[in-house]
Amino acid sequence: TTLSADADRALRSDASALRAATRIVIVGNADSQGAEAGNQRVALLRAESVAEALQGLGVAHERISVQAAGSARPLSSNDSTTGRKDNRRVDLFIVMR
Repeated sequence: TTLSADADRALRSDASALRAATRIVIVGNADSQGAEAGNQRVALLRAESVAEALQGLGVAHERISVQAAGSARPLSSNDSTTGRKDNRRVDLFIVMR
C-alpha cells in the first residue's frame, strides 16, 4: 500500500512532533466490503505503510506499534460509497511523556 500525496504531506509537516513522541500507535481500518480476513490484511498493510513512512522520517521503529482493526471501527455507515471511503483509513495515537 502506498501513501496518498495528502497523507505524505501530513506526516512530513508533523515529523518533528512525531519524532518527539514517546510512542505512536498506528491502527489500520477498512470498510466492511468483502471477508473480514481480507479486511484485516488490508488494514494491516495500511498501518504498516504509515509506519514505514514514519521510520523514513526519523521516528525510531521501537516507538511504533502497528495494529489492524479491520472493519470493526467504522466512522461512517458502510451503506454508501462515501461512508466506505471514510472507513478506509489509518488512525494515529500519539503518546507524549
